[in-house]
Amino acid sequence: MGIGRLERFVADWYAARHPVSAPQVEKKGKKVAVIGSGPAGIACAGDLAAMGYDVTIFEKLTYAGGILTYGIPQFVLPNSVVDREIETLKARGVEIVTGTPIDKDKSVDDLFAAGYEAIFVGNGADVPQPPRGLDTSLTGVWSANDYLTQVNLHNDTLPANIKDAKRVLVVGGGNVAVDAVRCARRLGAETIMVYRRTIAEAPARRDEIAPPTRRTLRSGN
Repeated sequence: MGIGRLERFVADWYAARHPVSAPQVEKKGKKVAVIGSGPAGIACAGDLAAMGYDVTIFEKLTYAGGILTYGIPQFVLPNSVVDREIETLKARGVEIVTGTPIDKDKSVDDLFAAGYEAIFVGNGADVPQPPRGLDTSLTGVWSANDYLTQVNLHNDTLPANIKDAKRVLVVGGGNVAVDAVRCARRLGAETIMVYRRTIAEAPARRDEIAPPTRRTLRSGN
């Protein structure tokens, strides 16, 4: 039984019939800052707002959502689903400030000085780990994160070595690698996926990896 697909159906059915809303809660009068608007930041902000805290999310990029917006293809997670989560946060009173990295120019100390009594850091894990010996500075070599970000946000202005690629080699066997393969195929490229272990050991979802072709051997063959 496809539990995940059933959950998706129920969520979509509910969203189509109920507008975004939020219950009224008693405010605590305390400010909390959330750094990062990815899954962890969204969950943290939503829970804190439901408890009555005044929450502000600081996101360094242009759009909120983190990996939900930048790293997962829309054929897996449509932007409309992420947009509804963001609108639900706003309905709960969460302020979302985009284009505002928390770094040397605006630090955690600055947030405390601005009156935030607690800070949640959900800065993600988006630093790629390229295979040893692979020069990622070469033209046409992309980390999966950067590749997926380009495809998700710049469909009309894709770099030529993504848009016009005829053959694409993807190194890896996880869900991100599979997402990259599926994006490349949708762009019309022939794709090859290389993984260092066996197909049975690949960490990607089983239903996203085609089963190997089996050939029945008969006596004498």
